[in-house]
Amino acid sequence: MKCKFQAGDKVVCVDASRPSVGYWRGDALCEGSIYTVACVYVDVHSEVGLMLVEVSRNAISLKVHNGVAGYYARRFRPAEDIEQFRRLCTNLPVDAELVE
Repeated sequence: MKCKFQAGDKVVCVDASRPSVGYWRGDALCEGSIYTVACVYVDVHSEVGLMLVEVSRNAISLKVHNGVAGYYARRFRPAEDIEQFRRLCTNLPVDAELVE
């Protein structure tokens, strides 16, 4: 299984949706926020997960997941990609015909 992330990488959340199960409450991500990868792991369903430095999981989440409670890697993109996109957007010339 290949993963593009490693510990220390900066990632941006692109999917902050939450399951309706109550034990995730309080561990919410914020879409568009940048996080630091603490570790990368593979869960029991063969999904790549990320544990994040900035997020402390609650005790119930940790108990349900045997101490390894992260977030699916598919919910993140490399932060560098987002920063490059933001720089590109802020440096675009304004087309005078489109501005009223």
